[in-house]
Amino acid sequence: MEVQIKYPKQNEHITSNQYIIKISGIGCNNVRIAINNENWRQCYYLNNEWCYNWVINKEGKYRLKAECWNERGERMESPVVNVYYDTELPKEEEKPKEQEITAIKSDFMRAEVNFLQYPIGVLDQHFKGKTFTFNQITPTPNKGDIDITWKILGTDEYGLPGPTAVELDMAITKLISEQYEKTKEYSTWYRASYYELCKIMGKRYDTKERKIIKRDLKKLCTTSYESSFAFKQKEQDEKFPTGLIFRKYDSIILKDEAIPSQIPKEELTQKERETKKTEYVYIILSPVYLASLQAHYTKPVYYEVAKQLPSAVSKRIFQLLSLKFRTDMTKDPEDKDCINYNYYEFCGRLPLKIWTKSWQAKGHLKEYLDQLVQQGYLKKYVFEFDGQPDRWFIRFYPGAFAREELNYCAGQWLLWDFISKQKQLESERKAEEQNKQLAMELEAKKKQKEEENKRAEIRHQQYMAKFQALPAEEQEKLRRQAMKQILDRGIRRDLILSPVIEEEIVEILARLESSTVGASPQDNRAPNLKDSASLAPAGPES
Repeated sequence: MEVQIKYPKQNEHITSNQYIIKISGIGCNNVRIAINNENWRQCYYLNNEWCYNWVINKEGKYRLKAECWNERGERMESPVVNVYYDTELPKEEEKPKEQEITAIKSDFMRAEVNFLQYPIGVLDQHFKGKTFTFNQITPTPNKGDIDITWKILGTDEYGLPGPTAVELDMAITKLISEQYEKTKEYSTWYRASYYELCKIMGKRYDTKERKIIKRDLKKLCTTSYESSFAFKQKEQDEKFPTGLIFRKYDSIILKDEAIPSQIPKEELTQKERETKKTEYVYIILSPVYLASLQAHYTKPVYYEVAKQLPSAVSKRIFQLLSLKFRTDMTKDPEDKDCINYNYYEFCGRLPLKIWTKSWQAKGHLKEYLDQLVQQGYLKKYVFEFDGQPDRWFIRFYPGAFAREELNYCAGQWLLWDFISKQKQLESERKAEEQNKQLAMELEAKKKQKEEENKRAEIRHQQYMAKFQALPAEEQEKLRRQAMKQILDRGIRRDLILSPVIEEEIVEILARLESSTVGASPQDNRAPNLKDSASLAPAGPES
C-alpha cells in the first residue's frame, strides 16, 4: 500500500484559486485529503487517479497531506506537501527550537536490527505461556501480501524471557558492542562476571540480582525464535531462507561449570586451567546472530538514555522508536518531524497486551511514554484513537536525545560507508601491486630463461664447430661413445635421434675440455681426442 500527492509538487507556487489535487494510491480502497490540518475531505477516483477539486479562498502557505485505507482497514499517510498561493516563496524555513540536552554521558552501542524490531521476550511478568507470536500482513508491490510471523519459543523448564531478561539481553548487547570497539571485529564468544553485567545495567550487585541474572541467562540461552519472512540480512540474498528457526545464543556457560570447547586455552585464566571450571560467565553466539553482526546489520543506540529509564517496558519502547525514527520519519500536518505507529503493531512488537477500549489503551501506555518524555527522548506523543482499535495510531515526536542519536547515526553510516570504500580501495590496490609484482617476476624468469637458452645455443654451436674440425676417425669414435652413454641410460635405440646424439657429443667435449684445461695452456684448436677412449670405452658401432 502506498499513497503520494503527485500534484501540486513540493513548494509549488499556485497562481489560480481553483486547483485539482491529484493523488496516486497503490492498494488503496479510499483516499482523503487534509488541508492545513483541517478535517479530512473525500477524494474521487478518475482515470486511475484520486482527485480533489480545491477552491482556494485566500493567499498564503498551505500544507497538504493524503491518507488512504485498504480492504483490511489498514491506514497510511502521505508525506506533507507545502504549496503557496499568491505569495512569495520563503527564502529559508525557520528551524524549530530544540530541547537542551542535559548533562548525560554520550554512550552508544551497536544493536542488531532484527532484534530491535522484533521482541526477544515478553514484558508482562505475569505471562504464563510458553510461546508468543507476532503476526503482520504486509502488502508489497511485486509479491502481493506477505504474512510476516515472529515466534518466541520458550521451554517447559524455563519459559519465556521476561522483563528482567530483556534488560539483561540489552546489557549483553552493550558488552558485545564495547568489545567490538576495542578489536573492530565480532567474536564467537564473550566473557563477563555477574558483577560486570550488573554494572552495565546500572544495578546494585547483590545475592538477589545474581540469582535473577543466572535465571535469566538460562531463559535467554534456551529460547528459540521462529521467523517467517521476518528475519532479514543486511543485503538480502534470494537463497537466504524465508523460514528460519534459530537461537540468539548458542550456549551460555555459567560460573563453576565445565570449560566450553569454543574457548582457546590461552584465553583461560590460571585458575580455570587448574580447576577445569569456569571463573566467569561465557556467552557463545549462534551462527545466525554472529553472521548478522559480522555483516554490520546494526544500528547505533543511545544506551545511556535506555539505562536510565526506570522500567523494562520503557526501555523496549526506546529500542523500537530508535529504529523507527531512523527508518520511517515523516511530517505531521504542521510539517513537524514525527513517526506514526499503528497501535496493534506497536503493542505486538513490544510486546504488550492489546486493549479494545481507548481509555484502557491510553492508560496502559501513558506511564511508559511519559518516562521517555521526561528523559528527553520524546518531545511529545499524540494518541489518534478514532474508529476501530485496529485503526488506532500513536504519533511520536523526537526529543533532543532522539535527534542527537539520529545525528550520530548519520555520521556513523557515512563513516562506515567511507571505511568500507577505503577497505575496498586498499584491497584493490594490494591486488594490483601483487599482480604487478607477479608480472615482474614472470618477466624476469622469462628473460632469464631466454638468456639461458641463448647461452646454451651458443655453447652448442661452439662445441659442434670443434666437433666438425676433428678428423673423421675421431668424430666416429665420439659418436660411438655418445651412443653407448645414451643406451646405458636405458633409452631405446629406435628412439635416439640425431639432435640427442649431438647434445651428448657436446657434453663429452665439454667434460674433456674441463679435464684438460688445468694440465697445460690450450690454444683455440680442437682438443686431441686420442685418449678419449680412456674416458669411456668405445661401444659397438651405431
